[in-house]
Amino acid sequence: MHFRKICRALVLGVATLLVVSCIQAQPYGGPMPPPGGGPFSPKKLLRELKKELNLTLDQETKLQKIFDEQQKQMDQMFDSMEQQREEMFEKMQQQRKQTDEKIVTLLTEEQKKKFGELQKKRSRRFGHPPEPME
Repeated sequence: MHFRKICRALVLGVATLLVVSCIQAQPYGGPMPPPGGGPFSPKKLLRELKKELNLTLDQETKLQKIFDEQQKQMDQMFDSMEQQREEMFEKMQQQRKQTDEKIVTLLTEEQKKKFGELQKKRSRRFGHPPEPME
């Protein structure tokens, strides 16, 4: 019984280190390793634990379930983060559009034309289609 608690604590500790290491090593916006891949993949970790700890088949099966659940939770977190990023981007676009609309109310007709050209340049520079001015 005591051995199981030690193994469980060890596995959870290693899994936590795995998650922290992956998060710290991943630059924001950089390429993500394939699911279950990378230098700290659950498959590699399971192989190492099996070899180093001489795991039984039952332990290996239970560890695999733990890693599968962890991967599922990580996938859900990344999906949630991506959705939040997209929502933030949409809000930023709306805010920029509102700001542009306020700017236009202060400009002369000639300035509005130049401002429209500047908007087109800005949009092309950031890879977005220009928004029509009202």
